[in-house]
Amino acid sequence: MHINDLLRMTITKGASDLHLKAGEVPVLRINGELVPQDEMSEMTSENMKQVFEEVTTDEQRSSFADELELDFAYQVNVIGRFRVNAYLQGGTISLACRPVRTQIPTIEELGLPEVWQKPSPKAQWPNCGHRANRMWQIDYPCCDNKLSERERETQGRHHRRPYRVCASR
Repeated sequence: MHINDLLRMTITKGASDLHLKAGEVPVLRINGELVPQDEMSEMTSENMKQVFEEVTTDEQRSSFADELELDFAYQVNVIGRFRVNAYLQGGTISLACRPVRTQIPTIEELGLPEVWQKPSPKAQWPNCGHRANRMWQIDYPCCDNKLSERERETQGRHHRRPYRVCASR
């Protein structure tokens, strides 16, 4: 079976990981549980070597030979993008493949409560004007987004954004 077929199966079954190891059938991690794909044949060391060569470049294989481990991205246009870790286990190559989301999930898709979407009163968030705080709220700005006189004066000096995500006073 070609690696792209295995990756397609990973996406179709909603798995978070695909584990390939010589001497075992492919294993998917579905809802946190490892699920062997018993209907498939065992991977041999030759299969693993072939799969590894299909998904890597000459430069990556050279790096793997030096380090005995390799992390890289693999993308299939129709299927998606995957983060892959190749490593030696029992003298043979093993792979762990994880699908990478190409779209950032919305608050609704994450299943977060509706309260996370609503602006919060200024008094509840002291110092929330700092860049590192509440970055998830960029798409859901809070307060009135009006700048104080002092903030307008310092904008040019500090190269800050022309607006702020939430007010802190």
